[in-house]
Amino acid sequence: MFKFNAFKSVKSFISSFIVLILAVLSQTSLNAQSLDIPTSKYGISFGNSSHFTGLRINWSDRNVQEVNGVNVTLWTPKDNEQAKMTGINLGLMPSGGEVKGVNFGALGVAAEGN
Repeated sequence: MFKFNAFKSVKSFISSFIVLILAVLSQTSLNAQSLDIPTSKYGISFGNSSHFTGLRINWSDRNVQEVNGVNVTLWTPKDNEQAKMTGINLGLMPSGGEVKGVNFGALGVAAEGN
């Protein structure tokens, strides 16, 4: 007899989703590539989107131009001196050319301008 286990199905879905996210985030050598939902300009972004508004989750920022909203960066950025970050920035050491809003970095926060 078949028994449906909702907890097991949800657990399987979450595991698959995490694997997908890690696969996208591991593409650190590729410049400005991301999985963006629903569009490439706003919504939820997984990866290195260069212009974005919404929730953005990335392994390491590189050549970012502008982010408005919540930015979560898991590793230190590279070549990010021109970035304009506005909103909530979280990570190991969030940085940019201009950083405005609430910023929290485990190792600190860096900005070229204000």
